[in-house]
Amino acid sequence: MWSFILPVFLLASVVSGETNCEMNVFDFCETPKIFFGIPLSVEEYNAHCPEMKNYMKCMKDYQDTCDTDSTFFETQEIYDGTYSAYSELCEEGSPFYKAVTENLRCFNETFENSLCHEETADFIEEFKVPIDEEMKNHATYSLPIEIMCL
Repeated sequence: MWSFILPVFLLASVVSGETNCEMNVFDFCETPKIFFGIPLSVEEYNAHCPEMKNYMKCMKDYQDTCDTDSTFFETQEIYDGTYSAYSELCEEGSPFYKAVTENLRCFNETFENSLCHEETADFIEEFKVPIDEEMKNHATYSLPIEIMCL
């Protein structure tokens, strides 16, 4: 009987918009499909782009609601700017939207033949241990705002 009731309650809490602070934020906030790969078509892009804004809002709500050591947005301005950028990426007719949707094929071809993720992983490997050690002594860590421009 619990196997039926528990999923119903979990679904009800998600549908009702309540933030479940017992869950890890990355389990609670569904990662947008677009984070796992560049869409192949404008239709696919349009279908998944709104997930990014929902993800940002979910993380912000989690941060504001739950007593957590994790800080995703240091200030309201950082959240607003990030949310605005994602909004422009999804807004048909905006310069960002046009730049992305007109170049989906090029992006896919470029990154399909690129080893940049491997090169990046190799490059940052030497920094991971010192950062991991340092983070044991700190409750929060945030990337510099400049990283968002990359």
